[in-house]
Amino acid sequence: MATTVILGGGIIGLSTAYYLARHQPGSSIHLVDASPELFASASGSAGGFLAKDWFPPALEALGALSYEAHRKLAEREGGREKWGYTRTVALSYEARGRRPDARRGEDWLLEGTSRVGIVRERGEKEGEVPAWLRRVDGDAVSVVDDGEGTALVDPLKLCQFLLGKCRAAGVRVHHPATALSVGADVRGELAHVRIGYTDSSAETELPATRLLLCAGAWTPQVFASLFRGATVAVPVGRLGGHSLV
Repeated sequence: MATTVILGGGIIGLSTAYYLARHQPGSSIHLVDASPELFASASGSAGGFLAKDWFPPALEALGALSYEAHRKLAEREGGREKWGYTRTVALSYEARGRRPDARRGEDWLLEGTSRVGIVRERGEKEGEVPAWLRRVDGDAVSVVDDGEGTALVDPLKLCQFLLGKCRAAGVRVHHPATALSVGADVRGELAHVRIGYTDSSAETELPATRLLLCAGAWTPQVFASLFRGATVAVPVGRLGGHSLV
């Protein structure tokens, strides 16, 4: 039987385990997380804003697929009550006198731009905006999504829900534990992942046909520690951002 080892128990690792468990026995899926506390970083503290099409062309299909997956999951599992899933109206606000930024919003955190710039290319939506947002004459407020393409979730509650579902499906959760090494069979193919539990001296080998690295900003570090001779780099980094709600 094919076995999958997922390194990282945040939203990406949990989502992967959740959907895999719908197609293969949960006992064949191993979720490994080294953090002393689950969801202590972005997976539990992010803004929880979802958008269907606020992405550059290269990511449009992925963004739409992700948004639709959130919607279907919420409808099937009662997401409104369990993790606060709700559709939202999205507004754009520009203070009077601020010069428009001609740059697009693909790299909005790095460049100090806004994702709204991408949305504007599709045109504004009709709808009323709160009068109190126009604090000064000349402030520009417009509706950029009427609730059909933007939503909110509580990321911590969503992760806790997915973790419960994974455990109920038989997914094996190893926490707190870290991956120590990978091993191959006589054909040179991945055969196992050796992990160590950080709250004890215990170590064990997990059979592995597939290995997924879902460690967020720590993914390059995990990759380098397991594949020391690799000449490729994992293009994942960390970048703090802020949202106003």
